[in-house]
Amino acid sequence: MTTRIAALLFTMSIAAAAQNPAGPVAGWDRVGQITKTQKIKLYLRDGRALAGTIQECGPDGLTLVQRKTKVIHVRREDIAEVTKNSHLKGAMWGGISGFGIGGAVGAGRAVQLLDKNNPTPKDRLGE
Repeated sequence: MTTRIAALLFTMSIAAAAQNPAGPVAGWDRVGQITKTQKIKLYLRDGRALAGTIQECGPDGLTLVQRKTKVIHVRREDIAEVTKNSHLKGAMWGGISGFGIGGAVGAGRAVQLLDKNNPTPKDRLGE
């Protein structure tokens, strides 16, 4: 029963991740629709990458806040790509690793519980 529930939750997390993918944001209008609390990564044309949150977005560029203290204005023509980070993707990988580790531990424990030929300590001592 718990395996079915785990498989159902895993399937639902994959479906939710497919509906809200992280990755490149297409079009400058969509960059303006990113919420101010969403973490993004900017890839500049000169090869540098900047990470932070958008403070303001206009037709000439955007203002990026890094580590809640450093404010950088980046011109639109300097930006090669904008990607947004997905919390759902991190949760999905956490679930996958937890399911894998839990399955391995459970399988190892099941071998000990189902081993009928292993005598108890009482039988080994002859009592």
